[in-house]
Amino acid sequence: MNNKVKFLLFLQLGIMLLFCGCAGGEDDYMTKPAVVRHGLGLIDGQNMTNSREALELNYTSEKCRFFEVDLSVTSDGTVVCWHGFDESDYIRIGMEYDSENMEPDINTFQNWKICDKYTPMTLADLLAWIREHEDTYFLFDVKEVNYEESQNIINQIKAEAGENTGIYSRIVLSGKNTDMVRAYSDAGCFQWIHLWMPPQDIIEESINTPEKFIKFCKEQGVSSWSVEGKYLTEELAADMAGSGLKCYVYMVSSYEEISRYKSLGADFFISDVLAANSVEDSAKYDFYIKSAKRNGSKYFEIAWTGNEEDHYEVYRSSDGEDVLIGQLSGCTYRDEEKLEGGRLYGYYVRNKETGSLTPVYYTSVIDKPSKLSVKRLSETQVVVQWGKVMNANGYAVKRSIADGEYTVVKICFNGDETEFVDDYLEGASYRVQAYTTIGNRRYYSGYSKKIE
Repeated sequence: MNNKVKFLLFLQLGIMLLFCGCAGGEDDYMTKPAVVRHGLGLIDGQNMTNSREALELNYTSEKCRFFEVDLSVTSDGTVVCWHGFDESDYIRIGMEYDSENMEPDINTFQNWKICDKYTPMTLADLLAWIREHEDTYFLFDVKEVNYEESQNIINQIKAEAGENTGIYSRIVLSGKNTDMVRAYSDAGCFQWIHLWMPPQDIIEESINTPEKFIKFCKEQGVSSWSVEGKYLTEELAADMAGSGLKCYVYMVSSYEEISRYKSLGADFFISDVLAANSVEDSAKYDFYIKSAKRNGSKYFEIAWTGNEEDHYEVYRSSDGEDVLIGQLSGCTYRDEEKLEGGRLYGYYVRNKETGSLTPVYYTSVIDKPSKLSVKRLSETQVVVQWGKVMNANGYAVKRSIADGEYTVVKICFNGDETEFVDDYLEGASYRVQAYTTIGNRRYYSGYSKKIE
């Protein structure tokens, strides 16, 4: 090999290393399993705010470095960090829904206060933040659009990212359909392209088998795919195993789920609640609290994995104090002590034979709302009322029509707010839950009795 060839090879290698350095390096991201914080993370127990405050909190206090963010488009074409403009999206964050003006323009959007206090972000705001935080990675969950609309989103990303190739390589750009993925691929600037695998009843025919799905991904340079946890079966995992695609699973809320999905080949775990180190923790713990249930203020029962013949110690912690509350053989314990409402309690178990500890399972005590009533205000409106619950920070009102499924129609963010005015609907019934917010989690009571 002559010196000129050696020099060219060395130069090419240098360029490759420089690019990987700008990108944060493949070893930093696509080869390292991680928990991905959903909707920029919980804040005061509220998920999917996609707000600046949620991002800052989860980056600083929760030490998260991997985030999922929802992207939607305003009526005048600006890309914003927002889950969507359906009625359920408005209800969830405490805003009035107007079916005549579902999609706001950008000026209206920027003047919103999410849950009455959080700051909405545009794509430009987010990319400016990403530029300043080089240790972060993002899955951009773009709401479903066509090829041309995808180009608008791509152009806005390119305009804001500029020549910073490191930003492109810290973004995983997700598509909901094949048109979106083709647009991302044609743009030629995204290192990581992602395709969602929808349920069989709505998936496109061109990708409706694992073989077709994999073939399309390889043709378009797709690097990863996502699937809802309940659809990641052993059969699907086996079909996708040789694809070379990284797998995201959503929504994941326990060590048990991470362990199971890892065994099925998953790499990334989208979660509202799990900590950034949960992937590593799940490898440590074959021993964890697998279920917990509360019967009002009567008792709290936990069950854990383990050998029924081993001896265990059960601990309850609150306000920094750990108390041994039980010693037994077996893997179930019922705490019947009356606990104070609105306080955070943690439970964990120690195996006396091995010394192993479960992760702490946190819970709070909050009573169900009572004194529920529904009164007609007029021919077109009713008011739902309930009694104030001690230590409640707010309430969720759920409605059913003619014994159908209960869906949330109102979130109250104030524990003193004890009524909700609704349209009169024939056959409607209501149930209410109280919640208390402790730390960055929201803990709900059981359902009130239904009222019609």
